[in-house]
Amino acid sequence: MPSKEEVIEQLGQKIKDFMDKREEEVNARGRIILVAVDNSECSHKAVEWFAKHVKQKEDVLVLMTVWEEFPEYQSGTGIETESFVVARSVPEYPIPGLIMLRREDLHEQNEAAIEEGKKVIQQMYAQHLKDTTVFPLLVATESGAKSALGDAICQAATALHCEMVVIGCRGLGAFKRFFLGSVSKYVVENCHTPVLLVKD
Repeated sequence: MPSKEEVIEQLGQKIKDFMDKREEEVNARGRIILVAVDNSECSHKAVEWFAKHVKQKEDVLVLMTVWEEFPEYQSGTGIETESFVVARSVPEYPIPGLIMLRREDLHEQNEAAIEEGKKVIQQMYAQHLKDTTVFPLLVATESGAKSALGDAICQAATALHCEMVVIGCRGLGAFKRFFLGSVSKYVVENCHTPVLLVKD
């Protein structure tokens, strides 16, 4: 799987090519705006409000969602058998000690997160942004910490030369760590791009 930085770099080139072509054809570039989304009601409300009150016809939107990727097991970090991995520690796990995981479960969990992210982006586009140029961006982090999730948003906004970041301030869906106030707070405090924070 490509790294976070590689995914963002590839998307940046696609957006640049699109913007350059459109400028040649209609002499207009528009703004590049990153809209961070999850599957919570708060996120839907934020996108709906943005679409009604802020979005302009020429805008190019990056619909971004971030999830915590369960790290694939690496040999030498725990005890392994043919079918199971006994990890010495699992980040965020509430009980210290050993935990046994099936290899296929690790992969399936990550694949499910990707599919969930795609579904969220498709829903946001279909419900609120059909008349807009939209580029999807799905990014995984190896930590669910607010700094890791928030930093992914900040990095993308800078690398893609966005003029604005739009983010909801609360969220309690399957991606609940993503939109808890601490993540929004991190983005507001650390992002070099102006941030539009839409309150629930």
